[in-house]
Amino acid sequence: MWLWLILIVIGWLLLSPKCDSNAYKLRTTDICRGVGALPASSRRALAITATGNDVMSPDELFTPPVFNYSRSLRWASTAETVYMVFKEDLEASEKVHLPVCGSDGDGSGINDPTDHIESIPYIDTMQDIHDKGQRGSLQYFLLYCTEPDGVQSQCSHWAPGVFTRMFIASCTSLALQWGTIGAAFMVGWFTPTTKLGCRSLGYLLYGVISTLVWMMLLISSILAHSAAADPRRASLSTRVALAFSHIMRWTGKLFAILNFFLVIMASVLQYSSFYDRCFCNSSVFGRGGAAYIVILETAAQAAQAKNAWIAALVLACTSAAAFLGILGLLLDTLPSLPS
Repeated sequence: MWLWLILIVIGWLLLSPKCDSNAYKLRTTDICRGVGALPASSRRALAITATGNDVMSPDELFTPPVFNYSRSLRWASTAETVYMVFKEDLEASEKVHLPVCGSDGDGSGINDPTDHIESIPYIDTMQDIHDKGQRGSLQYFLLYCTEPDGVQSQCSHWAPGVFTRMFIASCTSLALQWGTIGAAFMVGWFTPTTKLGCRSLGYLLYGVISTLVWMMLLISSILAHSAAADPRRASLSTRVALAFSHIMRWTGKLFAILNFFLVIMASVLQYSSFYDRCFCNSSVFGRGGAAYIVILETAAQAAQAKNAWIAALVLACTSAAAFLGILGLLLDTLPSLPS
């Protein structure tokens, strides 16, 4: 049942930027090409500076990874906006060869009154963009990247492809979860006395509640992001969506806490031999009044239990291997850093 946790940790390590060996190799080679910053700043490089009024869900203000569900849609939208800004700027610079400070980098462009501020070099991603046209002060870069008067950016509130990525991630995670939990449930179901007993019921409840929690938190994040399109909450639909988002979030977190205690207690009772008693061994939940206890297993019952254990092992290992395979395929589609 706990096999899924190992795979989640492996996936986290593979996707985490802290574990990118190629990035560590380039940490010294790209120092001169990095982006400068103003000195004497004590702020952290990455920090959440929003307040309670800036977000639709309070979970967006919490940094632990378990709260990433509440930030995924907004992060995808913000990342898409930043990407499009740089993409359009590079395409425009390629067409007109527009420099930041003059075409020759000698100040022949607009005068920059902030020459005393540290200049920032762009990382060249196009061979035909002159390097001298990519340097300027911090303030001039802000002016350079600002849209002209009267021009509005047409950025969508929903990042393109975000629901496709969400669908793939959800299906992969659910397949891993139910592949491992289903294997444990299969062992408990087919071990004499067969059918639903204390052990198999604990596995089933854990899987069902986990899936229910995932569904509630996912719906909560979608409704919260939808309400964020109307920050003033003027329309009735926005207020209703936000209210349902809060209800889903509170209920999902309550079920998650209950499920945590359930799975811990199920494991403790399993290994403390608490289930080794008449009520649990007779599978009362599945057989009702016809429940019985197997004292001596027959050859057929032993063969059935053996086949169930083998099938459960194959199911769990196949789910784990498929999860790693899909994760590897998705990693191959990510752009790699230049060597």
